[in-house]
Amino acid sequence: MSKKRNITIDDMFRFKLINSPEISPDGEKIVFTYKWTDLKENTYYSNLYMAYLKTDRVFRFTYGNHNDLYPLWSPDGKHILFRTDRDKEKKGLWIIPCDGGEARPLITDKGSIGEYIWSPDSKYIYYTFRKSDDPLPLEHVSNDPEYKIKDEDHPYSVIDEIPYKGKNGQIKAKGKFNIYSFEIATEKKQHLTKEEYDDFNPCISHDGKKLAFCSNRSDDHIEDHENNDIYVMDLKTKKVKKITEKWGMKTGLCWSKDDKFIFFTGHHAPKGMSAPEHLKIYKIPSEGGKVTLLTKDFNGYVSNMLIGDTREFDDIVQQPMFTDKDKNIIFCASYEGGCYLYKVSTEGGKPERIEEGRHEIVYYSMDKSGENIAILRGDMTNLSEVYHYKKKKNTWDVKKLTSYNDFVLKETTVTEPEEIWITTGEGVKLQGWLLKPPKFDPKKKYPLIHEIHGGPHILYGYTFFHEMQYFASKGYCVLFINPRGSKGYGTEFAAPIDGHWGGPDFTDQMEFLDHVISLGYIDKDRLFVTGGSYGGYMTNWVVTQTDRYRGAVSHRSVSNCATVFGVSSGCYHFEQNFGGVPWRDAQHYIDRSPLYQVENVKTPILIMHSENDHLTPICEAEQFFVALKYLKKKARFVRFKSETHELSRGGKPTNRRARLDLSLDWIKNCK
Repeated sequence: MSKKRNITIDDMFRFKLINSPEISPDGEKIVFTYKWTDLKENTYYSNLYMAYLKTDRVFRFTYGNHNDLYPLWSPDGKHILFRTDRDKEKKGLWIIPCDGGEARPLITDKGSIGEYIWSPDSKYIYYTFRKSDDPLPLEHVSNDPEYKIKDEDHPYSVIDEIPYKGKNGQIKAKGKFNIYSFEIATEKKQHLTKEEYDDFNPCISHDGKKLAFCSNRSDDHIEDHENNDIYVMDLKTKKVKKITEKWGMKTGLCWSKDDKFIFFTGHHAPKGMSAPEHLKIYKIPSEGGKVTLLTKDFNGYVSNMLIGDTREFDDIVQQPMFTDKDKNIIFCASYEGGCYLYKVSTEGGKPERIEEGRHEIVYYSMDKSGENIAILRGDMTNLSEVYHYKKKKNTWDVKKLTSYNDFVLKETTVTEPEEIWITTGEGVKLQGWLLKPPKFDPKKKYPLIHEIHGGPHILYGYTFFHEMQYFASKGYCVLFINPRGSKGYGTEFAAPIDGHWGGPDFTDQMEFLDHVISLGYIDKDRLFVTGGSYGGYMTNWVVTQTDRYRGAVSHRSVSNCATVFGVSSGCYHFEQNFGGVPWRDAQHYIDRSPLYQVENVKTPILIMHSENDHLTPICEAEQFFVALKYLKKKARFVRFKSETHELSRGGKPTNRRARLDLSLDWIKNCK
């Protein structure tokens, strides 16, 4: 056996990122996406791959340097629908025979395609779509009647609503996402919902006669942004009926097999309290009526909220699926650092795990029989791969189908982080992990990098984190915890920081750090802190509250709560996070903003931000950096051109490399 080496920055470009495994209706095949890095072009591409479960054969299904994404089997198992950019003039939804052959464009209208589903008879596609804006009126651009407007003649945008932009800065089209149908044989489209509201999560009944969907049809979408309702359309008459009445979020719709009930994921949090609320599973009669909570006595958060840097953070809520002759439903939920599959009775009860081990379920799909599941699964030392779960009486046989990233364990000295639980002085139980360097010796003293996750309502856990493994390979211990505010421990655990960023969460971070130092092998004079997004806010906050760290690296951060409220693509969603609005609660905003405590900073800090980040816009970094330099503090500012909030996970390969290299270089040179 060859000698193992330490993991490197450049290993990330060898990773193959797998996503969206969809099992065929007959349970015999799985199609999935396979994403790779093209260093020469400084970009990524994705094709479809196929696995035959009877023979374990896995092979490439589509070819080319483009992005084929999110495949979906037709119910008759004959075709696969997928999203692609392979033809720049015909981006959108394409279709390909499942036994091979040429793919062809299906729905490529100019605009934005959202979600898409098949009809039960495989004859129609139902999808959400928002039209592109019409060209600017000619008279505003030129007074020459012969002038022909061009695509580039859009020097300004006319904006009437908020939020008006996406997190990458793109101005949202004025239209709304409505639901359309597309008949495959005739290529005839029909505009089904025409109201001036966004409609999403379409789900068709098993008899093909009714279409359920979600929509917020409030007259005040700002005041009521935490609420939506479930609507059901009769596809013959086109009449629409609202079937829910109770306040709260609804998504992840799924019809019962007899079409008498609709199951959904959501919550009924009071107005102004939705941010920390944990999603649960409910059911309601499809004609409307009493809503029944199914996931009782459960502190898990339904869906995957784990954060990492070797997969996209999709933040999708998958619909529950039926098993055990439709007596139980299966769903995934984030709980205490993992994301696992659970089952619960369709009549309700306490959810039970259907598998063992500590890992994360990234994606799942089930066949018609309810006895075969395609799974995307990873853990702390293994990147996500495709698995097949097969029902065997009361258990599930688990078989790994792909091994594209096995080289990581075979070639490198990646180590399993040590799980640690502590009880704080306030009696709060906290979960965290300590990643130690290869060849760790407890008799030595090690420098420590303290990582703080974003969100704030997400969580660290059992997923592969290249950045942390790389830091450990350079001789650092890496501490990462889930403080109060994190999801996966119940709503009461997540709630305390809303309106109080830098309060209970800061206390939790410091107490956990004290515990780790007390173990005896951490050099308390060589502590470093880093984080991104909310973790960047916390990094900024930490260095205004303590000088115990030798250096800090703040990524895509927040420094001034008042300005981020006004410039972020999230805008009014920060009202819950920060506790009020800046013009009425100015002092509270000042008290929670690192910028207004910048004179306390003694720790050298590197601030890194992307110019196209509009979730936490670059002005947040600019303000903090200018204040630091004005006060003659030790600080450096790195601006990434053309990058977004997703730099660490999906930025250009060269920029992702630079981000890590510059971070470690700063840490090494902090004296």
